[in-house]
Amino acid sequence: MRRFLRIAMLFLVVDSVALLSYASGHPVPDETTAVRVAEKVLIPIYGRKHIESERPFTAKLNGNVWTVYGYLPPGWDGGVAEVEIDKRNGRILRVTHGK
Repeated sequence: MRRFLRIAMLFLVVDSVALLSYASGHPVPDETTAVRVAEKVLIPIYGRKHIESERPFTAKLNGNVWTVYGYLPPGWDGGVAEVEIDKRNGRILRVTHGK
């Protein structure tokens, strides 16, 4: 039951963050800014130590959406954090983490 509650709370936090705008009304013009915004969103969810272990983060621009994702060394199993950010207004569109 405790595990279920923890998972439910995590989903609520992720959904809340996805609906918020980190930099409401402020554009995210470059990769450096996109990475900073993503880390500010990810640290409260997954913890500083976990997110720092996935550095360096990379950001790719596709249309008006920055996709920022963490680094997984070659040969390691697992997933990385990923955040989608609207370039035009800084809105967080999606937050996820692979397994």
